[in-house]
Amino acid sequence: MKRHFRSSAIVICIAFVILSLCSSKCNRDPCHKNITVANNSDSIVSICYLARDTYYNYWLSKKTEVNPKDCTEISKTIRWCLEDLLVSSEPATNYTLYILPADYTFIKTTTYDSLFIVYDVLKTIDLMELGPDSLLRTNYTVYYP
Repeated sequence: MKRHFRSSAIVICIAFVILSLCSSKCNRDPCHKNITVANNSDSIVSICYLARDTYYNYWLSKKTEVNPKDCTEISKTIRWCLEDLLVSSEPATNYTLYILPADYTFIKTTTYDSLFIVYDVLKTIDLMELGPDSLLRTNYTVYYP
């Protein structure tokens, strides 16, 4: 009897977890999960993210390159809508894009501020600072320069 109760309890717990994960999916319309980066310059640029290891070293990690007068779409989330995430309390660095020259050099630094000394950061695009309303007006497209 105990074994049957434990098996039933485990199945119910797993079903509850799966149901709660499925129900937390955003049902808003529109629901943006990607950011389009438009490169209006005459040179190739790199789109980078902030990365940090367990020893608190920081670096900028290349996500993709964008050709001149072209655009690319970057997936920022799989499960939730950016409209909801951009008003959350998560660290803003999760939603910041760094634009660098295409041939930038990979460098680790010990502080966040030193990134801007060792890297030639052409532009920083903070999606949380722009906010969901501003991004919605541009259909979640950001521009360089």
